[in-house]
Formats: sequence, C-alpha cells, structure tokens
Amino acid sequence: MLELKELLKQGAVTVKFKKADGSDRFMLCTLVPDLLPSRELLEGVVSPVRKVNDEVYIVYDLEKQAWRSFRLDSVIDYFV
Repeated sequence: MLELKELLKQGAVTVKFKKADGSDRFMLCTLVPDLLPSRELLEGVVSPVRKVNDEVYIVYDLEKQAWRSFRLDSVIDYFV
C-alpha cells in the first residue's frame, strides 16, 4: 500500500473501501498540502492526540471537506 500513500501525497485519489458496517464507500481524498484546509480554518479545531497506527490512513475527504480515515485492510481498490 506504499503506492497508495505516495499517490495521496501527489494528488486526489478515489479509494473504495469496506466500512465498519459492511457497506462499500468511495472517497475522493488527498494528502496534498495545497488541497488541505488553510491553517486559519484549522485554528480552534481541537483534535485528540492519537497513537500512530500504520494500519489506518488519515486523509482529507475532498467531497465532505473533512478529515476521514480508513483501515488499509479494508481497501478494495483505488484509482486517480
């Protein structure tokens, strides 16, 4: 899945994965700094400190305009 992480850093990627409830979800997401919310928008947002987990990717959902995550073992497919 290293390729997926690199693609997310380069642009928008559509990821298809299985949600915890068993349904499939498509998410257009990215990790490109220029596509993430501005620092001003993030100020005042309190985020809990999380333990680093290499099995979970935290990405920015471009359609919902919010941070989301998915488990790597739930990924069915991805494409640019």
